[in-house]
Amino acid sequence: MGCSPSSSRSVAAADPTPPAKSFSAAKYSQKQASKKDATTTKDDDGIMAMPTTPMSAPATPFAPKEEAPAAPAPAPEQDPDLPDPTEPRMKLRTLSHKSVNGEEKMLRQHLAIIEAKEGPEKDEDGFRLDSKPIMESLAKLGWTAEIVFYDPKKRDSIIKHITEGADAVINRVMLSAIDDVDDYLSLLSELGKHITLLTHPDTVLAYADKSSFSKLVGASKLVEDTFRAYVNWENFADEFPKSLATHSTRIIKRAISSKGVGTFKVSLVEPAEEGTESVPTEAAVRVLSAETLEMKECTLGEFIESQKETSSTPRYNTSSGGVIVDQPFHDRIAEGEFRLIMSHRKCVAISVKVPSESSELCSEADAGAKVTLHEPSEFPDLVDAVQSELSLLQATLHPLESMPLLWSIDILKGAADADGKDSYEIIQTSCGCVSIVGMPNVTEVVAHEVISMVMEKTTLKKKVAIIEIPGGPSKGDDGYLPNTLAAVERIRNDLGWVCEVVFYRARNHDKIIKYLEDTADALVTFVSAEELSGGNIEPEVKDGLEKLLEHMVNSPSCVVFPYPSLGRDGTFTTLEEVPPSTEIRDVVVGCLSGVLSEVEIHGLAK
Repeated sequence: MGCSPSSSRSVAAADPTPPAKSFSAAKYSQKQASKKDATTTKDDDGIMAMPTTPMSAPATPFAPKEEAPAAPAPAPEQDPDLPDPTEPRMKLRTLSHKSVNGEEKMLRQHLAIIEAKEGPEKDEDGFRLDSKPIMESLAKLGWTAEIVFYDPKKRDSIIKHITEGADAVINRVMLSAIDDVDDYLSLLSELGKHITLLTHPDTVLAYADKSSFSKLVGASKLVEDTFRAYVNWENFADEFPKSLATHSTRIIKRAISSKGVGTFKVSLVEPAEEGTESVPTEAAVRVLSAETLEMKECTLGEFIESQKETSSTPRYNTSSGGVIVDQPFHDRIAEGEFRLIMSHRKCVAISVKVPSESSELCSEADAGAKVTLHEPSEFPDLVDAVQSELSLLQATLHPLESMPLLWSIDILKGAADADGKDSYEIIQTSCGCVSIVGMPNVTEVVAHEVISMVMEKTTLKKKVAIIEIPGGPSKGDDGYLPNTLAAVERIRNDLGWVCEVVFYRARNHDKIIKYLEDTADALVTFVSAEELSGGNIEPEVKDGLEKLLEHMVNSPSCVVFPYPSLGRDGTFTTLEEVPPSTEIRDVVVGCLSGVLSEVEIHGLAK
């Protein structure tokens, strides 16, 4: 929804929606036309748009469709070689999304970014410092975006303006910067009934709710067994003295809070005697506030009583607002708190916040903490530890929605094991408005992720098929190559997509092609080296597989890995050769949306 630099606009009377832009369904997308430098305009109602050079119309339009579960595989009696949808090992469940209306429409390739009029990290025009860089990165990919300021008095106009002109909404409102949080979240919910939300309001609250981590006790390596969530003040008053008897220092927090509000380090002045089951309420405790950095001494009973009022007045309209969280205290906070900045399922940056000597509890910069920014590659063990838990985190925090466009996860180092390898513990997650100010490389990744998430929620089937040849000396007792199920699991964990195995038989050649085109976004060919070089494949099967790959390479609906045109034989032979799952997703999106050129696609697919 671009506009010229001299035009004036209002939310209530927006410019007519421009002609819809469409995707090319061709396998190899043309490189987008170069974009001219764009200026920005803003009117009194808070609309900012970044015009871009119009893209040339593609030869074949690609219309999005309503998000729907993957089509079921044919019944076993019809075709035993295609996956059985009732077999969980072979057809792993994809996480469903809240659907928007069922209207069939072309993607406009236009985004709306919602901001608050007030708040930190604003430029002289009142825009967030990281919003324009995101818009500029989107413009390089052929997408436009505009900024809309949230105003509760113009709710209906905002909804009308955004739903008529945008494909999706990016939430960049810091909730602490607005008075009526519930009204804003309800506005997002209303928008979500019509267009794609890259972060749903339910997700914002779910990721802010620290009590969710109690569901991970015993299941996640990132949550200690002593983590507790008290459902109300009465539960806290009954159980916290027992927790303090076993662990003389604990961290007490509101389930939903930020900036140290409602966070305290509570320590017994005199450790409890061995065998004590519950600390008496008259016992002396030292209480350090993370918000004020003040230390005071009082009785345990007085501290418990002080939490009664705050636990009954939650900040947001959510059932977890009054929940109190009880976490272990880690001395290693002095080494720094690690904030992993995530874009969907990718770690894009890590900030390390080392508290000042005068504040052992607060790691915020305004409390004197030293904050440094790092590449994820500098902390491979930490990134791997979090990456391996993403599917579990998503299923626990908010299983009905994909992971947010931008979110963060705060981690502390725990005790090292016998080999000296660090353990890690989740402190909190957040996706309200994660700052990426001063991170130009991150904005490029976020722009790609925006397009990928819109594609996932509107057009993609979110499924990868792995094709094998039945039989052969390299197969295990279950009939699969040794690494096949590992590849299935990796793709499921990394992407949250369905991944299944299809066995190729020449007699089912046409049926398999139709099944793949109808149900899969990507096809990974997985054949052992022995099968390829040992003459174990029947000529009819080998010829048929080559023809299938040739057909699928030219299909507009499914991307083949690897590309036979790269000089490969059209198969992978080991798990190590299969590209990372995120690259599979990037190439799929690149092929279908025109984000990547043929050269760039080949580079990723090698």
